[in-house]
This record gives sequence, structure tokens and C-alpha cells, in this order.
Amino acid sequence: RRYYAGLAKLESLSFDTQAHWLRWAQLLGQVDQLAHSEKIFRAVAGECGSYKAYHGLGVVYVKQQKLDRAVEILSTAKDLAPADASVRNDYGYALMRIGRYDRAAFELRTAFELSEGNASSRQNMIAAYYLVGGDASLSNLQREVGMTDDQIQRGRALARTLLEEAP
Repeated sequence: RRYYAGLAKLESLSFDTQAHWLRWAQLLGQVDQLAHSEKIFRAVAGECGSYKAYHGLGVVYVKQQKLDRAVEILSTAKDLAPADASVRNDYGYALMRIGRYDRAAFELRTAFELSEGNASSRQNMIAAYYLVGGDASLSNLQREVGMTDDQIQRGRALARTLLEEAP
């Protein structure tokens, strides 16, 4: 990925659309310029009320480990765009990070279904189901949705990592 080149090219264009500002903030976040990214996303969210700006801001807060704030902001993004799989996935992930596993499982199952089986949503959903009910919950999920043992194993590994990193 060429995030730095993308930033340079974007800076050469006119910043007269919300899309330019959002893409710039997103690229800044991807090159760990989180404070600058946060500032731009916050400004666009405040000015335009865009779910994409709230979503980006929530992702930045997750990266900054400001998890309670991330959940609050991602909830706003979800309220503005309830059928956006990416928003639901990131909201569910943030909920998992603060230990709200039941709610996370709901959001991530929704994201998984909206995305028609996106790998990130799948792995996060498996992790949340494991954190809610262990292997029994995963067995039920595997029967309902039809996942491979390898996919279940990766989701279980993510759940264990999240438990190790829990505050």
C-alpha cells in the first residue's frame, strides 16, 4: 500500500469536497498521524454530520486506545448509517475491546450478514461469539452459518488476544 504517495497526490488537489477531506484524514490515520486525522474527522463530523466522518473518527479513537469515546462515536455513525457493514463491524470490534461481548456479537453478526460474509466481520463475529459462550457458542454459530474449522480457529485466536490486551 502506498499511503504516503496517496497523501502527496491528494494534497496536490483542491480540498473543496467532503470526500477529499475524508480520504485525507483516512490516509493520515493509516500513516499513524492520528492527532491530525482526529482533528480533520472531528471538523467534518461537526460541520457536516457525516456518518463517514463519525466512522473515521471512531476508528482513530480505537487506534488511540480511547475506547469509550470510540464506542460513543461509532454508535453515532451506526445510528446515521444502520445498514453500513463496515460501521457495524468497527462498532462491534470497539464493543469487544471494552468487554461488551453480548452487544458486540449482535453488531458483528449484523455486519457479517450485511457484508455477505466479509472476512474481517467473520473473524470479529467468531471472536465475539467465543467471548460470549466459549466453544459451545462457536459450535452453534458454525452450524448456523457454515464456517470452516480454520476460520473458527482464527476467530478464537483473536478472542484470546483481546482477552490478553483487555484493560
